Amino acid sequence: MMANLQAVARAQFGNRAGNPAHFAKTLNQQICGRFGTNRYATMFWAEYDSDTTVLSYLNAGHPSPILIRASGTIERLNSDGFPIGMFADAPYTSATTVLKNRMVALHFMISGDARALALPI
Repeated sequence: MMANLQAVARAQFGNRAGNPAHFAKTLNQQICGRFGTNRYATMFWAEYDSDTTVLSYLNAGHPSPILIRASGTIERLNSDGFPIGMFADAPYTSATTVLKNRMVALHFMISGDARALALPI
């Protein structure tokens, strides 16, 4: 299933129109029902625009990542959405945050393991 999900995501990547919600909705419609009614995938998707310093993101059933700003401020990157493949007509909503001036760290879960990514902004 994951290989198929990745293939569909790659095929749809150019059609995302800079909108994570549109990308997730299209991906969900392509995957839903393809592997029966009990298979789905959680996903956190983010796109960073270095010109505007805006991070656009979407959460599809995945634990919300934690953003730690250079000032020490901690934020959860919440965006509600059902896992990909669970419901054909599931709504997806993206959110944004501005990342400015210096380093931030993004902590997230991948297959049950905590990971961190340092982003120089």
